[in-house]
Amino acid sequence: MSEGTIIVLFVVAGLLIGWFIHGRTSRTLTSIMRRLAAEKNGVLESGTFLKLPKLILSHRDKPMEISAASSGQEGSSPYTYAMFLDVESAGFEFRILPKSTQTVIGSALGFRKAVHTGHQALDERFSIYTNDEDALSELLSEPVQRELLGWVKKNRNRIQDIRNDDDKLMFCVDGTLSDTADFRQLIDGACLLYDAMTRVTEGRSLPPETSPE
Repeated sequence: MSEGTIIVLFVVAGLLIGWFIHGRTSRTLTSIMRRLAAEKNGVLESGTFLKLPKLILSHRDKPMEISAASSGQEGSSPYTYAMFLDVESAGFEFRILPKSTQTVIGSALGFRKAVHTGHQALDERFSIYTNDEDALSELLSEPVQRELLGWVKKNRNRIQDIRNDDDKLMFCVDGTLSDTADFRQLIDGACLLYDAMTRVTEGRSLPPETSPE
């Protein structure tokens, strides 16, 4: 057998394995999302050969997309996300990442400086970045803190990335969720964060009060 034939066989085998895993994941997600679509009056978008199914919900008249994906980068891991679209940020940006060697070194070297929130449990477990510390302080209410720390206690599917950019708010957790209760927790957490962010940004979007003459 020639070297070229061996390479082709390896490529084909890899594609078949990938197709099998994708199909199994797609079927699992479809089953869970169909149940949640009926429960929450949502819409299920079927998966394709290249894309996993999506669940489309609405929260306070804002569309929310729930699905699973991978960054596509070498060594990247899959994640499950809930994403709000067309989110008003009023210039406020933030990002919440699990604390890691990479984030600690980056902050120490000044590449990207994590803020000190003043909440010990959060600061011990997360690297949090923002362009507005006052707005971040408002965002991190006690319910939001409890939600974030609740994922820390899990043995799997912990928070991978939470951020707002490009008019989107994303709440991502590690791995592909395979349990309906975990999906409900993800949806509830994303909705809680969206509501908290809305309260912050609405206050910053109001015109300044004018003094009476």
